[in-house]
Amino acid sequence: MTVEIFKPGNNESIDSASFLKQLDSGSKNIDAPFCDQRIDALNEIATTLLHSPMAAQAPQILALGFWLRKSAVKQIQRDLLPQLPGCYSVPRGLAFHLPPANVDTLFAYSWALSFLAGNSNVVRLPSEMNPVADYLVSSILECLCKRDMAESQQFVFFDKTSDLVESISSIADLRVIWGGDAKVLAVSRYPVRPDGLSIGFSDRKSLSIISADAYANADETTRRDVAQKFYNDLYWFDQLGCGSPRALIWVGDKGQHSNDFYSMLQSVVVGKAERIETGIAISKFVFSNEMAGIGISNEVQRYSNELTVLNAEVQTGLLENTHGGGILFDCQCKSVEEIACLIQRNVQTITHFGLSDAEMASLKSVVNGAGGYRIVPIGEALSFSPIWDGMNLIGMFTRLVAVDSGR
Repeated sequence: MTVEIFKPGNNESIDSASFLKQLDSGSKNIDAPFCDQRIDALNEIATTLLHSPMAAQAPQILALGFWLRKSAVKQIQRDLLPQLPGCYSVPRGLAFHLPPANVDTLFAYSWALSFLAGNSNVVRLPSEMNPVADYLVSSILECLCKRDMAESQQFVFFDKTSDLVESISSIADLRVIWGGDAKVLAVSRYPVRPDGLSIGFSDRKSLSIISADAYANADETTRRDVAQKFYNDLYWFDQLGCGSPRALIWVGDKGQHSNDFYSMLQSVVVGKAERIETGIAISKFVFSNEMAGIGISNEVQRYSNELTVLNAEVQTGLLENTHGGGILFDCQCKSVEEIACLIQRNVQTITHFGLSDAEMASLKSVVNGAGGYRIVPIGEALSFSPIWDGMNLIGMFTRLVAVDSGR
């Protein structure tokens, strides 16, 4: 069994035994969390990404570039690096990352946080890499090689049917599994080191809430801005990201405001030249009819191949009926409290526009312990945060050493 190691310009294939030996020796190369060398390396990567012609074509590259800047990283350090009296933070050691195939930049965020934590890292990349992911790996490795930091930061591919997931897990101090319930359960069968930590990110669903009154009172510029931001939330990653909204809930009487909103959203779709494959369009048509046939949806509005809106009642299990590719349930309720039946443990992100302070307080109460991990404005659904699914990732990617001076 071979392992393909990504290298700038020319990948390298080696046998699994040699790779494991190399990985074990490289795992000793760790640094203090948020050391200057690693912050500077990420800042150099950020500069490369922000000035790349590809950033104009792929906004997720631009977003990652801003996120990796030195000033942003320092803010993460101030906010999230554990600083308890009588303790200091150290790296966990060797971190093993298993990112998903459907979100092309997530591997970079997971790796960067662990890199900042001072760990050595091995990232198993998906078998099919799109141009964005290819560009990111190349940019990261070019920087690391120039700084002689690549030895302990491995980006690899190997057949998932091999025993390498088990072998790497057995020597890992930290394992991070992205990709849903089935993947988390499958990989979790293999133990990490006895004193290691394994973190799994399971399947998630998300939704959006708009105040009908706030939308009605907004001027056209504001309404178009909301549609533009909602487009980013809905269409990045083909509506397959955990934070991508599956339903839009109007609080109050939506009247004709929903038609106005979706017409503006459709104009953004046209302006962005968004296109979906014919097979997906047909699948959306079948799904829409199925939802109408079983009574989940009472009306189907097709704005284009790219945008289909299914009118529905707020009901338990609604978000389990999801498709992707620009299909959305549209619901109305009198108050925020009525969405409580939607908030299950697998709900992740709730985006919002126009909610009053009282409605925001009600929303926080609705998600209290029931589900929901992020409440953010529309346009921020897919923005990555080092607090993810209720966990401080910097805290998880490091460990604390307690010190008692005896004085």
